[in-house]
Amino acid sequence: RLCLRNTALQGFEEARESYLVGAAYAKRAKCFFVLDGFVTDHVMVLQQESSLLGALIAFEPAPNRRLSMLKRRVDLFSTPLDQLNEHAYTQIYRQTLFDVACLCSEMIETKASMHPNLPAEALQEK
Repeated sequence: RLCLRNTALQGFEEARESYLVGAAYAKRAKCFFVLDGFVTDHVMVLQQESSLLGALIAFEPAPNRRLSMLKRRVDLFSTPLDQLNEHAYTQIYRQTLFDVACLCSEMIETKASMHPNLPAEALQEK
């Protein structure tokens, strides 16, 4: 059984260890709460996993790695958005779209900080 200590994290490596523990639990939960049958629970686990990754991003000093982690967070939500019926799960679908939009906005801000002389149109390209 994995256990985390109850103290503040001091750096990226400690945050990464904590993330890996949380990600392992999220992976187990996603195996049980499959999207086909437990939509609400599955999306909730994905949101928590995304939050874990978001907390890890705060400790990452390299902007290119932060950008990769943000992309990974967006990718977490791609499967539910592709498979969910927008009319049957309106609230979950819209909330997930909102989360993805916020992440994309954060990605553009990260790109802008990496390339301050580029025009805004160039930053929106993938």
